[in-house]
Amino acid sequence: MEPVMTAGLTRQDASGPPAPSLQPAPPNCARRSDGSFLMERTQYIQVTALADRIDSVPGSTHSAADESARSVLHRAFTLLNAFTAQKPMLTLGELAERADLPRSTTHRLATMLVKLGALQRRGNLGYAIGARMFDVGLLAPTRSRLLTAAEPYLQQLREVTRATVHLAGWSGNVPICLDKISQPGDHLPPSRPGSTIPLHASALGKTLLAFSTGRVFEAARDHSLRRFTPYTLTGLGPLMRDIESIKDSRIGRDNEEAAPGISCIATPILDQHGECLATISVGMPTPRLRVRAMEQSLLRAAESIARAHNQAYVA
Repeated sequence: MEPVMTAGLTRQDASGPPAPSLQPAPPNCARRSDGSFLMERTQYIQVTALADRIDSVPGSTHSAADESARSVLHRAFTLLNAFTAQKPMLTLGELAERADLPRSTTHRLATMLVKLGALQRRGNLGYAIGARMFDVGLLAPTRSRLLTAAEPYLQQLREVTRATVHLAGWSGNVPICLDKISQPGDHLPPSRPGSTIPLHASALGKTLLAFSTGRVFEAARDHSLRRFTPYTLTGLGPLMRDIESIKDSRIGRDNEEAAPGISCIATPILDQHGECLATISVGMPTPRLRVRAMEQSLLRAAESIARAHNQAYVA
């Protein structure tokens, strides 16, 4: 339903390269066929700050091997942090420049990260975040609870609406697809868990903005309002008016703004404090979309997911 900045496989795609071989998912952690996890800047800062604080502990000593390991870890996170929603794929030269590392060092670290599944090599196009990073991200308690709570209701929503269903949320300041359940025969643009979504041109993205306090202007500044179709909102004024409307109705709409012939509607999933956990959407070819008939099913699914998530949080 929602077009993405990177292409990949969904759970129902039959073409494309096979997903990397991964270790079995831990209990209560949903397995995804493929995906990428964009490393949050706050996580990077926390890890490097922790390493720096080790030196300040009285009596702490480090061997040359310890220092070497810390240096490799620091540089590896620097490489992972170089990827953004606007640049999900980087050549070796771009990666070296963004990480401020020598090209030879960048190549050596990138090769190691590819072997570990943290990066993937995309031929002559360069490097992208690997599927293993998305799997690791799923282990975060909040993300894992949300996916577990959402799974049955996403399936139910797809069966009721006969539409492709998406679940989306934030990874730092990057909007990503968290889950997708395809409706056979819809032929929507390719998307997969871990892929980024356009904030201004998708029902999922605009609804995330509407219910994420303080992110609207920051997102509009950092994410170019790229035109995907003649109907894409590329001006801040129209986008802001649309977002205000979404706040009032709790329904976001994409009327062929992201892909020709495809429309969708979305709604937020709010926790017990009114904070937006994620957004869900249904999408299909425009002639088949019945907005009024599907709104109630969408709202009920969001409320059910929120309730199941909150109960799991209390438990």
